[in-house]
Amino acid sequence: MPRCLPLLKKLTLALLLLSLVVSVPAALASTVKAEDGKKMKVAFVYAYNIGDYGWIYSHDQARKKVEEKLGFVQTKGIENVPKDSNAERVLTDLVKEGYKVIVCTSYDYQKTTLKVAEKYPEVYFLNSTGSVVADNVGSYFGKTFEANYLAGVLAGLMTKTNKLGYVGGNPINVGILDVNAFLLGAQQVNPKAELKVIWINTWFNPAKEREAALSLVDVGADVLGHDTNTPAIHQAAQSKGVYSIGRNTDMSRFAPKAVLTGIIWTWDGYYEPTLKAIHEGTFKPSAYWGGLQDGVVSMAPYADFIPADKIKIVEEYKAKLLAGEPVFKGPIYDNQGKLRVPEGKSLSDDELRKVDWYVKGILP
Repeated sequence: MPRCLPLLKKLTLALLLLSLVVSVPAALASTVKAEDGKKMKVAFVYAYNIGDYGWIYSHDQARKKVEEKLGFVQTKGIENVPKDSNAERVLTDLVKEGYKVIVCTSYDYQKTTLKVAEKYPEVYFLNSTGSVVADNVGSYFGKTFEANYLAGVLAGLMTKTNKLGYVGGNPINVGILDVNAFLLGAQQVNPKAELKVIWINTWFNPAKEREAALSLVDVGADVLGHDTNTPAIHQAAQSKGVYSIGRNTDMSRFAPKAVLTGIIWTWDGYYEPTLKAIHEGTFKPSAYWGGLQDGVVSMAPYADFIPADKIKIVEEYKAKLLAGEPVFKGPIYDNQGKLRVPEGKSLSDDELRKVDWYVKGILP
């Protein structure tokens, strides 16, 4: 029997260590809840200024809504945070100021978010448009390609030249999906539709956005889409007597004669349940990707000058998507003639995240 004691001690120690390892995520998740007597401080980090009326503005509007709805939350937004090494200093300072949740609203913050999160496991970090996931890091984005598909249907119905234009910020995966979906939607109702894309390699530059928009109009595009941030494209479209599709927020106030509708964010649809889960200790970090069904992405109101029969057609396609019909269903060929999605097949979320090709009809 005495010879068994060392073995029993080792087993006891092993079980103790195992229990500690298993309990780490639960301990992290309950950290915020333990301070129920205080407001949970949540910081929103923005790469540009709130007055862009686009991407940043949409996040800040959601920030205000969740603070109003959730009595246990205290928030603030920090504008113009550089995407370089300065971001690490800003995030670290926020942790030291007592912020328990830090929302980084740019794809370019991913590496910095992970680096700081590793140092502060008691703080939760949420990174927009990213794909990183860790014990205290979650990523989130919306399937804007679903709304872009519907915008494409409308563009295909409204174009007279059969030439569409698109001003893209950066040619990353989600941007390419948006471009492809825009043309796929147009081709559903107008097989002759073609699309010219100009990437300006920035999300925020009114001058470049306007210049690209005017260039597209010069080559015959009479409906313009985009994924950049300012009203510049719509103002350019209106000045040339063509149509445009808004982005991030309802842009019709800036160009009421040009804007047909828009792809808009309702981020509080993600922030509200997520912050509740963090506060209650039930949040499990993941790479969230919600679409029309989740209410994170939606369509702006239709312009009153659009014929009712055309709006009805768009709404019919919307109903199909809400019922679960995929956007990227075969047959789909790329613009080099290669079959990418066979007849009867559709792309899974994992496959969608790897799309780096253009559909047939996108011009070089």
